[in-house]
Amino acid sequence: MRARGISTRIAAAFALASVAAAAACEPAASEGDECLALRIYHGVETPSALGLGLGQRAAIVAVYPSERATICSGVIVAAGVALTAGHCVDPEAPERLRIGYWDPALPEASARAAARHPTLDVGVLFFDAAALGEGVLPIPLLDGRIDGAWIGDRVEIAGFGGTHLGEIGGLRFASEAITAVDAAHLVVDGDGRSGACGGDSGGPLLARDDRGRIRVVGLLDSGHVSCVRDDHYTRVDLLADWWPFEWRDPEAVDRGCEGLDSEGACVRGQAMRCGAEGSIVVERCGAEELCGQRPDEPGFTCVAAADDACDGAGSEPLCDGDLLIRCEGGGQVVEDCGACGGTCAAWTPGGLAGCVATEESEVGGP
Repeated sequence: MRARGISTRIAAAFALASVAAAAACEPAASEGDECLALRIYHGVETPSALGLGLGQRAAIVAVYPSERATICSGVIVAAGVALTAGHCVDPEAPERLRIGYWDPALPEASARAAARHPTLDVGVLFFDAAALGEGVLPIPLLDGRIDGAWIGDRVEIAGFGGTHLGEIGGLRFASEAITAVDAAHLVVDGDGRSGACGGDSGGPLLARDDRGRIRVVGLLDSGHVSCVRDDHYTRVDLLADWWPFEWRDPEAVDRGCEGLDSEGACVRGQAMRCGAEGSIVVERCGAEELCGQRPDEPGFTCVAAADDACDGAGSEPLCDGDLLIRCEGGGQVVEDCGACGGTCAAWTPGGLAGCVATEESEVGGP
């Protein structure tokens, strides 16, 4: 289904949305607020699935006409080059479009040229990179293929669209899992809690590649009318032959560990962590191994199932009743959410499991 838009000229623009939930031990919502809470959708300001740096966050942009009548989202993938949805660009009048952050107090650039993909809903905008100032670190496109092995990966969606308060123009993130890969799209599902709505068309789907680097893997094409279900992102691996520019990551750019720490993470059967020399270390686990931790040895690595100190918990927190379980420091860390009247919820704002007040866990469900 093509998603609804917030203008008749740029349709199907989406905004990140997620149902509000408070941390455990904070006052619970009153009974009279419960119905209202079911209608509160908002993204989070800090990405939870990926450790994006400030420069990378600055590469996620809003795309809008000079009169600011509409808004889409996009991402800078190379100096002076931004990608968005094809229905958000007008190749005949690119000078009308601005690339920036919506806030008039922040810098913006005028598009000097634009193009649409001939068959997919993808557009490219060319602009003067200096207009946005220093500090923008482009997020390159994935240099590789996407297949069914990506299903289940936790990824980050981002955009500038509307919030539950009816406001637009604030960058928000949500963490969701890939549920399907088809011939043209990656599909993510907010499971009734998060997703894309009016204002986010062209926003990026971000993930780690097989070398642990943060990459753009999709661009928002369409989504569910509810704003909290399945969203379809155009696969960028289908576009490599079309680009009229060099889109691969320049080898001269040192991006360090790109948000990975010494504990690291598990990604598609691989253990990724920041090594002692400040670069990403990747281990590809064999058929008899899994990504876990050895007893009293911090950091994710490939281990036999019988040797995993975390019993297969992996790098994402999970719930066991009221207990929140994390794999950390060479063993399981268990937090009793019920100790202060809360419970463990498989979803919290941002998309990961966490402790919440009991009433809000009930409201935050699908």
